[in-house]
Amino acid sequence: MMGGLGSIGTEEQEWFSELLAELCFATEIVGTAELAMFLKEFLWSDFYLDHSFKELWDAVSVAQEVEAGLGTEQARSPSDKVWEVD
Repeated sequence: MMGGLGSIGTEEQEWFSELLAELCFATEIVGTAELAMFLKEFLWSDFYLDHSFKELWDAVSVAQEVEAGLGTEQARSPSDKVWEVD
C-alpha cells in the first residue's frame, strides 16, 4: 500500500494498484473502510483517505473489478464499489 501511495502519478502506479487490488480481493477486503480496519493497528492513517490519494483508490477499484471479472465466484457488482475517499 505504501508503494501505491508513493507511486501516484508515476508509471508504477498501475502495477501497485493491481497488486493491492489482487491482495485485497484474495483477503476479501473491499473498500477503504475495510482496508483501514485491517491495517489500523500498524500502517493506517485517515490521511490516506485525503483527496490527494483519490487517483490511487480509483485505480485500485478498477483493478479489483478486473480481478473479479476473471471468472471467480466472488465477483462483486459495480454497486459494491466502495474504494472512495471522503
